[in-house]
Amino acid sequence: MIIKNEIPILEFDTDASAVIMPAHEHLDLKLPKKAVFAFLGEHIDEYAKTRDAVQVGKFLSATKDYPIYVVKHRGENVCLCQAPVGSAPAAQLMDWLIGYGVEEIITGGCCGALTAFEENVFLVPYKALRDEGTSYHYMKPSRFVEINPTAMKAIEKTVAEHKLEYREVITWTTDGFYRETKYSMSSYDFRATASYNDVYNEDHIVNFFGGMEITTAAGGWKEQDFNSPKSSRAVAYIMMNRKTAHSPLAIADALYPEDGSDIDTINKNIRGYMYRFRKSFEPICKSKLIEYTPNGYRVCPSANVMSDLQKFEKLWKQVQKD
Repeated sequence: MIIKNEIPILEFDTDASAVIMPAHEHLDLKLPKKAVFAFLGEHIDEYAKTRDAVQVGKFLSATKDYPIYVVKHRGENVCLCQAPVGSAPAAQLMDWLIGYGVEEIITGGCCGALTAFEENVFLVPYKALRDEGTSYHYMKPSRFVEINPTAMKAIEKTVAEHKLEYREVITWTTDGFYRETKYSMSSYDFRATASYNDVYNEDHIVNFFGGMEITTAAGGWKEQDFNSPKSSRAVAYIMMNRKTAHSPLAIADALYPEDGSDIDTINKNIRGYMYRFRKSFEPICKSKLIEYTPNGYRVCPSANVMSDLQKFEKLWKQVQKD
């Protein structure tokens, strides 16, 4: 079923049956279940030679022919293939591999960065900003896509076993290498300096320094206009400690340790603070920023929160290393 949109790239067909399917040639080819599909240029062919890999086929394209190897690794056959740079050709070849039997694919390569990284550090993406076109043919439109946590854990476990340094990062997929303008790179650096014209969907730009401000795609919220200091403090505490949920008692102990109120009064007060914030925030955001769970209040997992505090902490860590 086609999900219509005025902009063609944002249309999505839920039916995956294409006019030309990947295995339409019906080749006499059965590939192993596992594959290494790496953006490593000539190193793929060089590695294949050193491991006595067998070339079992090739993928034909207008650019070049891509050899398809099978190599023995720890007693198991593994498919080995060079991945072409670019979302469209890479997805086309990957579809072809899947069409002929591949089910589990690991990939790797090298990349540039919007922030300073030491060379040869392994970067493990946990989220991708979808600024290319190919992914929109495979899943519904969204600003970000989350990486499968099972795959992430497997990658990190392997890297850790080899005692290699790695970092979890957000990656930016783009088709316009020579259209990466200063403006777009500044925006995609996840700095908390964007106006609401730069913010999309579930994005929340939060500035803590100089008075709390929250920017969404629909507008801005300012602490100074809210005129409820205790509500603002409670919200700021939850957002600055996003990794867990916080009970009303925990929030009160952190913000007002000398308050001798009973538990019922504390619960009532915190609920009141959260209600006042929610009502003032609703006009600029239809979805929840903070939600209540059985364990307490927390930042809603679907909310993509980017703050000046995060940026400061990142810069501070870099300074300490230098």
